[in-house]
Amino acid sequence: MKIYVICVVVFFLAPAVFASFSPLIEDDFHAYEADCGASDESIEAARRARQLPQSPQMNAFALCMMQKYKVMAADGSVNPDVRSYGIITDGPDNTWRVSEHCRTLNGNSAGETARMIMNCYLDNNQLVMGLTPRVSA
Repeated sequence: MKIYVICVVVFFLAPAVFASFSPLIEDDFHAYEADCGASDESIEAARRARQLPQSPQMNAFALCMMQKYKVMAADGSVNPDVRSYGIITDGPDNTWRVSEHCRTLNGNSAGETARMIMNCYLDNNQLVMGLTPRVSA
């Protein structure tokens, strides 16, 4: 009988707990995006397309974001330890597999490599950008 009560409590409590964290996660995404210096319009266009276009601005944005997630170092090198990445996920095993694939991509510069890696995450439905538009204060 106790197990049924526990299951019911978890069933109703879990969505409330996760919903309370969602705005905090979105706030973190938006703070990262704001720190990385791309225009709101560029970020929103990338969010809608789920792809970063090839441009120096988006390369710099991607490099900054990948550094925040510990995918790339300040010198532009790719971190080989995928388990240390700060990618927010509900399926870590899948994220590690995706990370193993994405980290092998290589562009002509650190920024281009970062953009390619970030697009790889986006193509594989990994959360590396906020899902909702950033609201300016």
